[in-house]
Amino acid sequence: MDERRIIHEITPLNGKDVLYIADRRKKEFTYPIHNHEVFELNFVEHAQGVRRIVGDSSEVIGEYDLVLITSPDLEHVWEQYQCTSDDIREITVQFDFNMGEDSLFAKTPFHSMQKMMNEARKGLSFPVSAIMKVYGMLDTLSNIKEGFYAVMQFLTILYELSKCEGAKPLATSSFAKIAVEDDSRRILKVKNFISKNYMDELRLVGRHRRHESKCIQQVLQTTHRKKPHRLHHRHEVGGCIKDARRYGTKHLRNLLCMRLQQPKQFQPHLQEEKGMQSHRIPRELSKNPHHRIKDRRARNIPGSPIFS
Repeated sequence: MDERRIIHEITPLNGKDVLYIADRRKKEFTYPIHNHEVFELNFVEHAQGVRRIVGDSSEVIGEYDLVLITSPDLEHVWEQYQCTSDDIREITVQFDFNMGEDSLFAKTPFHSMQKMMNEARKGLSFPVSAIMKVYGMLDTLSNIKEGFYAVMQFLTILYELSKCEGAKPLATSSFAKIAVEDDSRRILKVKNFISKNYMDELRLVGRHRRHESKCIQQVLQTTHRKKPHRLHHRHEVGGCIKDARRYGTKHLRNLLCMRLQQPKQFQPHLQEEKGMQSHRIPRELSKNPHHRIKDRRARNIPGSPIFS
């Protein structure tokens, strides 16, 4: 999307209003790109060829278009583009609902609506099947005089849309300034880190800088072979042995030869690996880690099948 000035719209909603409904006919779209504090459901018909821009999403719409936007920072606009229709209908519903954890919408019956509202922070485009399901209610919404019944019908529209499948998010999370959410705290932490740093260059620091020409796997293999004792402080000993097998038998030999230096709770894990038997290693071997493998071979001490 090209650089342009974004207008922050001051909507007609005041502090006591819930809905603002505008049902109008037009020959072309002229309103510039903008954003606003309140939520918006925008329906357009007979406007094939119009270009819809929501955040970093740009699409040419068909005969019908229905979009829900619930982010105050997400800019959007409908541009005339290739549309030649002179009978465009646009229904815009701006509303201000409290979707907080202590609100009515946090209750169980409104769960699907609240989920839809969260997804609509990136802009949510509904398929034609969903549009046809609520078309009758949208068509008559502006004719309802009693505010209470208008709100009830609009809530019904939102509920029916929240139950429909095929709604498509428009803008990307980073562009819409939306924090990534997930049920798992660990997965959420990884996603947030990737979202924040995915554009940064991956470089090695400290003593690894001289290995920048090598791939990460080569550096890890070199580091683990030279400093195998660093792996012994992990709790996932089984995972360490799997890593050792993946990087080569030399790494596994180093790991096994140093097993007497491990905490006692690690011993059963090492003994269970491939039926490995426990054998005592003379104390003098532990004092010279550089000759452990050589001395063990010279003494012909049985151990893992890798020595056979």
